[in-house]
Amino acid sequence: MKDSSKGLKRIDNSFIMELRRMEGKLVRMRHDLVEREFPGEEVITPYGTFFLSTRSAAEFPEMRKPLDRFMGIFKNPRKIRYGVSRIASRNPCKSLFLDIETTGLSSRCPIFLCGLMYFDGFGFRFEQLLARDFSEEAPMLYYLGERLGEFELLITFNGRSFDLPYILDRMAYHGIRLPRGLMDRNYDVLLYSRRKWKGRVTNCKLQTLEKEICGRRRMGDIPSSLIPETYQEFIGSGDVSLLKPIMYHNLIDLVSMAELIAALLD
Repeated sequence: MKDSSKGLKRIDNSFIMELRRMEGKLVRMRHDLVEREFPGEEVITPYGTFFLSTRSAAEFPEMRKPLDRFMGIFKNPRKIRYGVSRIASRNPCKSLFLDIETTGLSSRCPIFLCGLMYFDGFGFRFEQLLARDFSEEAPMLYYLGERLGEFELLITFNGRSFDLPYILDRMAYHGIRLPRGLMDRNYDVLLYSRRKWKGRVTNCKLQTLEKEICGRRRMGDIPSSLIPETYQEFIGSGDVSLLKPIMYHNLIDLVSMAELIAALLD
């Protein structure tokens, strides 16, 4: 019986090792597919690796008009109100737009995508920090913390209640040093949108404001409610095409914040 027991243990161990080898192979395959599909690179941090996709807004002709409209706030300071002076009084390069995508509404659920947009002196740039699997959340958040410290103002939509507390909770969970003064540096577009348009629009959700204030309607967009399960499906299947609508949805959210800031001054 002893010999039989030892033999079973050897079989169990070899089976477990084979499963781990196969799992590692699938992870590497998923990572490679993401790198082929999206422009960017793997970033190495003290917490591990994640994928950073970088793009110019000039690649998206449909984004030119909203972003040009936003840049107009720096040309007419006499019309500034609704707190926009916090943005217009600074060098445009000092403000960072931020939007996150999560696997749930509770901060117990991981963040898998952090979208950033900023003006680099020549045009707008996007950085999308993507966790290709759940193990990449910590390195992604470490990098995010470093980037947040490089800007004077953080522009969000509902960030004061959702994005920023969520980020801080997830950073604390992973033992990542928390950035200082996030709330003090936050300009929340939702707060000022409610002040100006509440009672004049159906509601103050971002896509409602896009349609009723900016006159834009998203075509073929993935509903926010489907994003968590779609990401989970990507994790299970490795089908990178599932990420495309999520990545684009995230970019449009960033651009819409900029256009709404300009609309506040109309």
